[in-house]
Amino acid sequence: MDWNAGETEYTYGHSMVMAREKGRIGKVSYMESLPVHTAWDLGIRDSTAIWFFQIYGVNRHIIDFEHGTGKGVFYYADLLKSKPYKYGVHGWPHDGKNRVFATGVTQQTTMAEHGLDVEIIPRTTSIYGGIEAVRKSFPLMYFDEGKCKEGIKSLDLYNKMNGHTKQDKFHSNPADALRTLCDGMERGIFFEAETVRPKIVQLPGAVDGW
Repeated sequence: MDWNAGETEYTYGHSMVMAREKGRIGKVSYMESLPVHTAWDLGIRDSTAIWFFQIYGVNRHIIDFEHGTGKGVFYYADLLKSKPYKYGVHGWPHDGKNRVFATGVTQQTTMAEHGLDVEIIPRTTSIYGGIEAVRKSFPLMYFDEGKCKEGIKSLDLYNKMNGHTKQDKFHSNPADALRTLCDGMERGIFFEAETVRPKIVQLPGAVDGW
């Protein structure tokens, strides 16, 4: 597929083209010495998307991705615990605090009962302002092309100007979860615990420009 063809058609078209040209989509290894943070977009009728990432300096190393439909928070709590990661912050979007089960217990409380503390991240008032913040952050992001394959595809095909079909909405969830990641970074919610550089294979170590 010619990714350059979608450079102007899709919301992150230019950003994704540059990420490929600069080698920021490749093999990114998990480093046990660094915490893994998660950034979510929560779905009720549609899908839930989760990016798993580590921080070194100003760079964000996105090492894993999950995307599911019709599954509850219990499923995702078990899924996170099944992975071999040492977790930092689980960042939920602003509406996460309003999600309540019929029992009156919030989903945030349910996650805490599973040993997974959730931080609610205030979202920017303007969705277009949030999109622009993601675009500005793209030069700092490195994606594992294997584990993040489906998420990368959705970022390639996301177009905020559409959003009318079921497929458009499916691609919007990973894009919204990436906005959660950038919102959390901007507010200092996610952190780097160590000064050990993550191991990156076939990727440049320095931050590249657009």
